[in-house]
Amino acid sequence: MIMDMDIRRGLNSVRRICDQHGIGGVYGPVIELLECDEKYFTAVEVTAGNRVKAPHVTYPQSSDVIPLLKKLNFLEKYRAAFGQVFAKTVICRDLDVASRVARADGLDCITLEGDQHASLTDQKINELVAEQQKNDAKMAHEKSILEQLKQDVMNAEKQKHSILKSLEKKEKLLSSVLNQIEQNRANIAMKRDEMGTELVDHLTPEEKESLSRLNPEITNLKEQLITCRSNRMETETRKAELEMNLSTNLVRRKEELEAVMLSSDTDVLQAEAELKNQELMDANSLVDQLIQELKSVTQSIDEKNRKMEDIKIEKDKLKRFEDEYQTTLQDEAKELEQLLSKKNIYVAKQEEYSKKIRELGPLSSDAFETLLLKLCFTCNFHTLLS
Repeated sequence: MIMDMDIRRGLNSVRRICDQHGIGGVYGPVIELLECDEKYFTAVEVTAGNRVKAPHVTYPQSSDVIPLLKKLNFLEKYRAAFGQVFAKTVICRDLDVASRVARADGLDCITLEGDQHASLTDQKINELVAEQQKNDAKMAHEKSILEQLKQDVMNAEKQKHSILKSLEKKEKLLSSVLNQIEQNRANIAMKRDEMGTELVDHLTPEEKESLSRLNPEITNLKEQLITCRSNRMETETRKAELEMNLSTNLVRRKEELEAVMLSSDTDVLQAEAELKNQELMDANSLVDQLIQELKSVTQSIDEKNRKMEDIKIEKDKLKRFEDEYQTTLQDEAKELEQLLSKKNIYVAKQEEYSKKIRELGPLSSDAFETLLLKLCFTCNFHTLLS
């Protein structure tokens, strides 16, 4: 039977620990403590890999069903251990029999090919538990979503109630504004009607008499008011002119006279004035000198710039000459390389021909001339081809 590498390492670790610490009562893996017919290997391996606790078991009496425990050979002292692993497993002739026995007797059924049909195996239980956990997690998640949705609905209801109250207030305010607009329209219409009729039509005879008496007085007062406004404007203009003259002429002259009165020595003032004039003249002379120097420096800078431009032009010309010279050198180097290659070819041919001449031995003068002409023709022909 094939054993997984991890299981094998685990079993080796258990044996090493038992040996190091002198632990007794450990006999080894169940699969190593039994013997059975080779045809039952698959059934034994599947059952041992999915063992369950097995209490007392009543096997069905049928030739199509064989208890797997009865087909195993092991020491009697291991019976309890093997019974815990294999007691609830029976070998059935085929899957139909396995299905029927599993439903009727609640046993784990397996065929010789390893096909298993159990009422509930550990693997199935684990799958169901995992599925239940997934369902519980999903339900909890959906419950939290439902609670959030409920909270959102409550918030929406509160917001809706607030919006409705605000809408109700705004509707009342709108109704009040509309009423006010209607009142204003009515007042405007009434005022327009009043403006379309003469004011005299609404007066009593006494009021009409007082109005006819007061109208000339009102006209006279209006004319006097216009005259007073014109006189006031002229007076204010004159006042402004006088204040300006006072501030610009009289006040300034007063300040100058007070300054002169405060100055006790006229000669000192005159000397200071002359000194200031001399300083001003010296400053103007220095400014003129600096201006001349600035012009000179500017001319020198312009000349230097022109020289730099000429140098730059000359540098560019030399750079072009250098590039052309480099190109010429590269071309000549290529030609030299070709000539050296041809020279090497001719030297090799010369050596080859010398070797052939030596191999031919001494020749007569006619034969030597004929051969020499032939070699020259061949050499010239190759030269023309190259």
